Amino acid sequence: MKKSMFPRHVLFLVLLGDAFTGHTNAATPPTLAARTAYAKSGAKVISVTFKPRAVPPSGSYVLERKAGAGSYTLLATLPANKLDPVFGVTFEDPTFDPSIATSYRVRESGASVFSNEATVILNVPPVAPTDLNAITNDTITGNLLELTWRDNSNNEWVFDIEVLAGSWVLIGSVQANGFFYVPGGVIRGEAPITYTFRIRARNAAGVSAYSNLLTTTPNRSPAAPSNLFAYANFQGTVDLSWQDNSDCEAIFDIEVFAGSWVQIGSVGSGYTGYHPGGTQYGTAYTFRVKARNWHGSSSYSNESSCLTYDPTKLRAAPTNLTAMALGNGVVQLAWQDNTGGQAGVFVERADAVLQNGRWVPNGGTLGYAVYYSTFYKSTSLQDSVRVRQNPPLQVGKTYFYRVKNTASDREMGSYSNEVFVTVK
Repeated sequence: MKKSMFPRHVLFLVLLGDAFTGHTNAATPPTLAARTAYAKSGAKVISVTFKPRAVPPSGSYVLERKAGAGSYTLLATLPANKLDPVFGVTFEDPTFDPSIATSYRVRESGASVFSNEATVILNVPPVAPTDLNAITNDTITGNLLELTWRDNSNNEWVFDIEVLAGSWVLIGSVQANGFFYVPGGVIRGEAPITYTFRIRARNAAGVSAYSNLLTTTPNRSPAAPSNLFAYANFQGTVDLSWQDNSDCEAIFDIEVFAGSWVQIGSVGSGYTGYHPGGTQYGTAYTFRVKARNWHGSSSYSNESSCLTYDPTKLRAAPTNLTAMALGNGVVQLAWQDNTGGQAGVFVERADAVLQNGRWVPNGGTLGYAVYYSTFYKSTSLQDSVRVRQNPPLQVGKTYFYRVKNTASDREMGSYSNEVFVTVK
C-alpha cells in the first residue's frame, strides 16, 4: 500500500477545518425574511433579517434589492463586525416603493449562491390574522384580559381591534408585527360581562378579512382584604377599618362571631371601613371581612377583636389612690378602677411645696404633668429615680400624684384623690 505523504493527524485537521472555524458548506446560504415595520423614529421601513452562516462571521454580506420585475441592484454591504450570528442581522430599508413589490436577497461576499428571495407586496391588502385568543387573569402583568393573535402577513402596517357593543366599535390599534393587546375599560365587578372581539390587518392598499370572533367573560375572584382593625370608641360603639387589596371586588362582607360567624353587613367596592350597628356596652366582639364579586369570594381577612366601652361607667373616676415610698428612690402607686376594666389611665405628678404648714401641689393644678399613660387596664405603677423623666424624680423630695381615666386617647371623667409622698 502506498503511504500518504501527510501524517494522519494533519489530514484530519484539514478535512474538519470548517467545523473548527464554525463555517458550514459555502453552498448553504442564509435564510432571509422581509416584512413591514416601524423604525425607532416612527418611519415606515421594510425590515430585512437573516443569520450569518458562520460563527463568528468570517466576512461581509451583500444585500440586494429588486423593485417589481426589475433587476437586483446593490442595496448595502454589511461588514462582519456589524453582524450578529446569534440573534441575526436586521437591516431597515426606508427607501422602498410602496406601489410595487419589493424583493431582497443576500449572499456572503465571495460566494456565488444567494439566499432565498424575500418579497413584500404593499399594493395588495394583507392576509387576515387568525387564532384570536384571550388570556384572563394574568398573574404576571395583573391584567384582567389580554388579546393575542397570529400574524399571517408581512405587509400590514396596523392591526385594528374591534369589540361588539350593539355594533362593532374600534377600540384600539397595534403597529405592524404586533400580536398582543390589552383592552381598556374591561368592567370588573359583580355582574358577569361577556365581550366579543375581532381583529383585522390594514395597509395603504386596504384591509384584510377579519379574524375569528372571540367571545370571553373575564373572571377573577378578588384578593383578600388585610389589616382589619376593630376600634372601640368612647361612645360605646365599634369602628372597623381594613386595607383593600383587590381591583375587581364588588362587595365587602362583614361578619361577627356569635357562637358561629354571622354576616352583619356589606359595603360596596372601594370601601375600607364599616360601623357595625347593634353593639352592646361592655361586650367583646370579633370581626372578619372578605371581598366578593360575581365570580367568587376572597379568603377572609385577619380576625380583629375589641371590648366596647360602657359610657355610663367610663367616667367613673379612679378612687383610693395611695403612694408609698419603698426606698432606693422608688414610689409605689396603687388605685381602684371603677370602670370594669374598660379604661386606661393618665398618671400625673407635681412637685409639692409647703404652704401654711401643709403640702400642696406646686402651682396648683397647673403644676401637674402627665408622666405616664396607658390605654389599657392598670391599677398600680412604680415611679422611680431610674425612670427617664423630665424632670427626674429626686430622693428626699416630696411629690403629689393623681390619676384620671382615658379611653381612645381621650381623657374621661374626673380625677382620683390626690396623694403626696416623700421619696426615700
